[in-house]
Amino acid sequence: MQFFTLIDEFTGIEHIFLISELEKNDFEKVKEYCEEHIPHFSCSAVFRKGRPYITVDYGFGGCFKYAIPLDDLYFSGERLGDKLEVGDVITIILSNYPQEEVMKLTKKGFSLLVPLEDLIAYSFIYTEEMNQIYEFYKLAQRIKSRKSRKKKT
Repeated sequence: MQFFTLIDEFTGIEHIFLISELEKNDFEKVKEYCEEHIPHFSCSAVFRKGRPYITVDYGFGGCFKYAIPLDDLYFSGERLGDKLEVGDVITIILSNYPQEEVMKLTKKGFSLLVPLEDLIAYSFIYTEEMNQIYEFYKLAQRIKSRKSRKKKT
């Protein structure tokens, strides 16, 4: 998953993008669903196996589920959960192309390298619920760190 922020030079609005490569079969399944139905995306958050996630359900009945880890380090050295604030709008771009082949950012601007038909994009708002899951993760990390330091002494 690739995470980056762009500021619209005309409006000054900051846009947060996540580009994610799906396996071809998974991407085709989501694409097919979106072509046959009015897409429905439901987002929430969960702390599972020691990690915080934003979860996305595509379609009624969970046609496809996707998890966005809030604690992964991105190429910028930032964690998504540290970068986001409640109320931020995040745009997810799904593709079956490798991330570096989807978009390119240069000094001249931003270029889309694949046909629009080969992308699925949707946006959602980073909610307090999602933020609380990330805050719980950070608290758990501090507690874990303190326990490991006490054992060493």
